[in-house]
Amino acid sequence: MKIDQAKDIVIKAGKELVKRGLIARTWGNVSQRIDADTMVITPSGKDYLSLTRDDIVAVNIHTLEYTGPVKPSSEKAVHASCYQKEDVNFVIHTHQPMASAVSACEIDAFDTDSKFAYLGEKVICALYGLPGTKKLNKNVRAALLKSKGNAIIMKKHGAVCFGKSFEDTFETANELEEACRGYLENVLKQKADTKKVSETTAIRYVLDKYRIEAADLQAKVMDVAIENKNILTDQSPAAVALSNLKHPLYPMVDDFAQIVGVKMESVNYNQQAIQSALKRADAVFVRGYGAVCSGLTMFDAEAVKMIVEKNCIAFIAAFVTGRVKPINALESFLMRTVYKMKYSKQI
Repeated sequence: MKIDQAKDIVIKAGKELVKRGLIARTWGNVSQRIDADTMVITPSGKDYLSLTRDDIVAVNIHTLEYTGPVKPSSEKAVHASCYQKEDVNFVIHTHQPMASAVSACEIDAFDTDSKFAYLGEKVICALYGLPGTKKLNKNVRAALLKSKGNAIIMKKHGAVCFGKSFEDTFETANELEEACRGYLENVLKQKADTKKVSETTAIRYVLDKYRIEAADLQAKVMDVAIENKNILTDQSPAAVALSNLKHPLYPMVDDFAQIVGVKMESVNYNQQAIQSALKRADAVFVRGYGAVCSGLTMFDAEAVKMIVEKNCIAFIAAFVTGRVKPINALESFLMRTVYKMKYSKQI
């Protein structure tokens, strides 16, 4: 494949990831194989909707070497590992909601339905490693050796999907999302002893276990304005429900630690309390109302809102499966610090 053709496919895929809500901000990445030794991959820290050919980086699959001023994705090693599998020509790393929820559940694998042509008999979950590290790549490599399908879940991180083409790989991502939803629904049916489940069923299961009266999950009017910050509210059922818990929400997935903070507090509907909490993190629960999400730009606030809702769903999924284990405080602090000091400035 010619390099410009490969770059155009990667640019198209990056826009498709944003359109389908499979990533937030610049989290996630895309690559296309050119030949046996070379792939092109999305850059580190650039908006996918504005990418040009000059932003897409050619990387040696075996050495990870590249030339030029643009830095490739920090997950380039994970992509290179996927290209060690036979007939893999395209790779996407996603942060899709249901796969991210399963990634928070501390399971090593789950069986799939035969209708999923791209997933094999089971989806393997790679052990956790900090983003962009050799440990993460080592864990993904180990999972790839066990997998007969075209997707791997990375614990507390997201998923990596691969295939012969752009089309096959996106279909794999679709199948993975459906399979993850099915797995969680089956667990909930057993735990809640019901034949029909929904997001509300899962939410009420959590509230019942905390002995909290099933709150009205309909959004209440919440008007918040903070000087020099763009504000969005998340009044999804999951956010409203978890705002009633007495403890903070900790990172179940690592992009929450990076983009939101090391914990998300819950305060009463009070402008001063909300403003104070937003000095320690980029989102705060308002008890009984949902979440307030902030950012220096509206783009930032939208990313925070997306991550908050995803982390809420991940917590609920982990609670239902009985395996709530947030990322440890030290690793969360490290990721938050790196993000605040380097990545956000790069953007």
